[in-house]
Amino acid sequence: GSLRLEGEKDKNFSELSGGMKRRVGIAMALAGDPDLVFLDEPTTGLDPQARRDLWGVIRGLKEMRVTVFLTTHYMEEVEELSDRVGILLDGRLLSVDDVDRLISKYGGDAKIVVKNSDGAEEILKNFSCEVFVDGRGNVVGRFDEMEKAAEANLSLYRKLSGDFDIDLVGPSMEGVFLNVAGGRIDESGELVK
Repeated sequence: GSLRLEGEKDKNFSELSGGMKRRVGIAMALAGDPDLVFLDEPTTGLDPQARRDLWGVIRGLKEMRVTVFLTTHYMEEVEELSDRVGILLDGRLLSVDDVDRLISKYGGDAKIVVKNSDGAEEILKNFSCEVFVDGRGNVVGRFDEMEKAAEANLSLYRKLSGDFDIDLVGPSMEGVFLNVAGGRIDESGELVK
């Protein structure tokens, strides 16, 4: 990955955009070939391409065995870049674990959203899930296990006809944060609502 600073080399720092200033700061942090880098919300203020470029830089650092301590509010970033995650709320560390374990343990429900389909509600009612119609008229099935949602998803594709769209959404780091921040972790590491 590259920070793409080349086009700005003749400008004073004060003339740079906010996103470019952020990139220069990151380049300065990396200049000394460190073993450990602290990046405090490094993608805030970056456009989507610059954000993806920085993700590439962070992945490159990981490949070079540099420890990256990253703070972010973007859960997609956590899933993409992190091996271990600590969840902080109001200055308290609520949980620390591997990304996959956190998602498995606290990631929330899996759900299927079916757009433009008659018959989806009846098919989903055959599975042990909560079925409802959302505010946009989509049929939603909420499952407590991803495997059950995947089975229902396959059944929908086999039985529905016409022009429909199905989104299968699994547990995520966003679900982890909402569940952990909305609850409390007891001494044994279990979530208490």
